[in-house]
Amino acid sequence: MGRKRFRLAWISLLVLLILTACSGGANSESAVETEPKTQVEVDHPTEADEQQPVTTFSSEPVELLVATPWGEEYFNSRISDVMREKLPHIQVTHVDWNGTIEQMQEHNASQIVPDIVLAFTGQAPLEELEMVFPLDEKIKEYGVDLSTIDPAIIAQVRSRDKQGRLIGIPQEMGVIGHYWPSLQ
Repeated sequence: MGRKRFRLAWISLLVLLILTACSGGANSESAVETEPKTQVEVDHPTEADEQQPVTTFSSEPVELLVATPWGEEYFNSRISDVMREKLPHIQVTHVDWNGTIEQMQEHNASQIVPDIVLAFTGQAPLEELEMVFPLDEKIKEYGVDLSTIDPAIIAQVRSRDKQGRLIGIPQEMGVIGHYWPSLQ
């Protein structure tokens, strides 16, 4: 039961971040460059940061395209069915992706541009296609509370990005251990 709640919590957080990523459009105005914040500044906002009004999530119907290698049946059991139950205004649609640049280019050429990508082959293909979207500003804008996530997980995700940006939230984290029985 605890694992199920843990997974639902991660999926809910993922949904919040999905909504954040999909709600913003490209801004044609030039962005004002600011100095990057340190990890401490990001994890511990200042009073000025906390007083800024936060944007609320929309309850308008939306479709999200999610690229995974899982196949539709497994995708539905892990994500779509849970989303339909918890957030019925969000329709998640599976996009089959084998992790290659070529297949993602084919999807993009066919006007299939995933909103969320399970980067199981690493971030490099998405970087090459300029499909990496940092979440730091959106997390701040929407007041997403990252304090419920183990800081080591956030640090690990940031370490994948050359600029230290938060470029995703894992749906789950596993701990892998090896056991070698003594040889006698």
